[in-house]
Amino acid sequence: MKNIKKTPIIFAIFAFCLLLIGCAEESLPPQSTDPTPDSGERIDFSQGIFVVNEGNFGWGHGSISFIDAQGKAHQEVFRRANEGQILGNVAQSMSFYNEKAFIVVNNSQLIEVVDRFSLKRIGTIEGLRSPRYILPLSESKAYVTDMYEACVWIVNPQTLQITGRIDVGGWCEQLIVHEGKVYVCNFSDGQLIEIDPNRDEIITRHNIGLGATHILLDANKKIWILCNGNGANRINAENPELYQYDPTNGQFLQRFVFPERESSPGGLCISPDGQQLFFINGDIFRLHILDEHLPTSSFVPRDGRLFYSLGISSEGLLYAADAIDYVQDGNVFVYNIQTAALLQTHKVGVIPTQFQEAK
Repeated sequence: MKNIKKTPIIFAIFAFCLLLIGCAEESLPPQSTDPTPDSGERIDFSQGIFVVNEGNFGWGHGSISFIDAQGKAHQEVFRRANEGQILGNVAQSMSFYNEKAFIVVNNSQLIEVVDRFSLKRIGTIEGLRSPRYILPLSESKAYVTDMYEACVWIVNPQTLQITGRIDVGGWCEQLIVHEGKVYVCNFSDGQLIEIDPNRDEIITRHNIGLGATHILLDANKKIWILCNGNGANRINAENPELYQYDPTNGQFLQRFVFPERESSPGGLCISPDGQQLFFINGDIFRLHILDEHLPTSSFVPRDGRLFYSLGISSEGLLYAADAIDYVQDGNVFVYNIQTAALLQTHKVGVIPTQFQEAK
């Protein structure tokens, strides 16, 4: 008798849970995905967001996804544009210059050069050891940072040849050009390096925190550098730091120290007006460029997700990648950068690591 009496109650509880789950699913924007990467559909790459997906190290399945202007995600667009050719092992980053796009494939030791409007392969820059990011400076010159070779490579985007190197003494990550100088993040040695691209020579080095990864320019022409504190050796880890640097006088204006040494902030990006910084430190945080302290409350809480990278479109949309478990296909969540309202969700490739706007 006791079991008979409990059955309706258990069923009611189960039905109520199903109802709650259904409501939770309906509250999210519909997920956009393209499950047929070999379809003959024509994609307009002139407007939208490219997503660089690392793929697992050694598995050779890095890929490019594309979220078009209508908010639909397309998978494996490099492979689709190139008759099934696989991109390679650990897709790291993507950059544009005029009508070319440069896709850096780290462990495959190369850069794929493609037409930016069709993604059809033009050629390959080879002979690199472990490339990370490429900064095109002109039709005939680009700089490439490297993880295992302590240099910045000089390459010719027209001939697809390595033309020289600048010895920097360590693993380098992101780099930007501003007012005729190139600024490079030296990850392993904890330095901001300034280079004269006319002479391909180092002008000066500034000591900063270990693990310098991200660099960008704000609305006031100040440079921000994010250091995750790890450098090349996690045993000697430091507290992560965020710096604001004035390139006009060579002075650091602000230095923010993250309180937890075990944290590893990343994903630094900036709003279209150059006023608000966004970064990942478990949750997603927002910092105004005039703020004097790191934010203590999150902009978007992680809520069980593994936020791995961020990007912002010129329209003011914040793209946040969830690597999930580093094995299955990741997700991209699109937020309003003012209200943090979730606008879209998309399924992309394995370990989405960088966003590049097509514009």
